[in-house]
Formats: sequence, C-alpha cells, structure tokens
Amino acid sequence: MEDMPPSVKQLIKRAIRSAGFELIRKRPHLVDLLVMRNIDVVFDVGASEGQFAEYLRSNGYRRRIVSFEPLPDAFSILQRKAAADGAWTGVNAALGASERSVALNVSRSTVYSSILPALPVLSDFAGSAVEVVRQHDIVLSTLDAEFCRHVREGEQVFLKIDTQGYEQEVLAGAQSCLSRISGAQLELSLTPLYKGETPLAGMVALLERNGFHMALFEPVTYDKARSVLLQIDCVFFREGPAC
Repeated sequence: MEDMPPSVKQLIKRAIRSAGFELIRKRPHLVDLLVMRNIDVVFDVGASEGQFAEYLRSNGYRRRIVSFEPLPDAFSILQRKAAADGAWTGVNAALGASERSVALNVSRSTVYSSILPALPVLSDFAGSAVEVVRQHDIVLSTLDAEFCRHVREGEQVFLKIDTQGYEQEVLAGAQSCLSRISGAQLELSLTPLYKGETPLAGMVALLERNGFHMALFEPVTYDKARSVLLQIDCVFFREGPAC
C-alpha cells in the first residue's frame, strides 16, 4: 500500500475496520501461514512461468508444489524450473468446471490471457497489452481430477488461483475435493475486468459459504490514472483442519 495515495489508503483502512478488523504494521508472510498450517502440497493454478512457486521457494517453503499452465511457451520455461526442483511438478493444463475443450484468448502481454473476453475497463488500463493476438485451443481438467492424481490421503493442500477472471469456474470443478483444501489464495477484481467474471464480493461470499475466512490480503493492480484499485490477492483459510 506504500505507493497508493493517502485517500485510497484511508478508504481501505475504514472498510477493514467497519468489518471488525484492524490493520497492523507487521503481518504474517504467506509462507509463515503455510508452515503454521502444515501445508503439504500447493496447487498453483495459472502458473505462467512459475513465478509464484519461485516466490514460495525463495521465502522458505520446501514442500511439494504442483503448477498448472496451459500455454506451451510459458509451460516450457516452467517445466525447466520444476525439473531442477525435486518437489515441484509442472502440468500443461488449465482447470475449469468440467473436462472440455475451450479456446484461450492469448493477449499481447500473456499475463492478461484468459478464457474470458476482456472488458473495456481492463483495456482502458492495460491498452494494447490486453489485445488478443491469437486463440489457443486447450482441454480443461478439473481440481477433482487433479486432486486424485497428485494428493495423497491426509495431506494438507493450499490452492492458489490466478486465472484472469475464471476463478469461480476453477472452484466449480472442486465438487469432491473442496472440503479437503485447507487454504487458498485468489487474485480477485473489485469490479469485473473480464466478461462473466465474479468480482471480489461474490467470491468472498462463495468461499465463506464453503467454510473459509480471509486471513491476508495484498493490493495487486492499481490504476494510477483513475485512482482506482482494480485487483487484490486474498488469502483464505478454514477455521479448523480440512476434512
């Protein structure tokens, strides 16, 4: 929050206090929470070139990571990194509500690539970077299917989703395994940036209905030209151990 205008900082602080919480200067690091919760496996959905896994490793997380990335160029880089790490697995796939074929819109800057079309608010912010340069046909897997392949009985799982507006669809593919997930981090938009995206309030409500509470958040995308916060990373955990 350091580079945000004071007015925006105060707005965020007031919203948090009105919900019954208080900001503190020193907050726990994500890896601290993973260790405290005894997380055995991190599912990294929308992994790109493996930046999130590298972030976990550089901050001391040493247990298993399974990263999912559908774009071949990004996956090739991710796979090379994973191959040098004995506890990191790369999977060339995207996840959704069901196993089916879809077209992925590949943007000029691949960080904006999504199954969903971008809305004008994102185009206004990112300009030509969000322009679709091609479509790439992919076959979706589901969290339920990948859970069976990669998670052993009794393991504690943390789920990270960064899928450019497709987060609810990813969770919809976890009908059987969601109750076994201990925590999650999602990049969420305050207002939709992609057509069909469920924004922050709806996703928080969905996770709360499934037994999660917000434990940590971090502003991610801020539109300085309009003084608008667009996206935040939200970390959720269950009150008790996963089933």
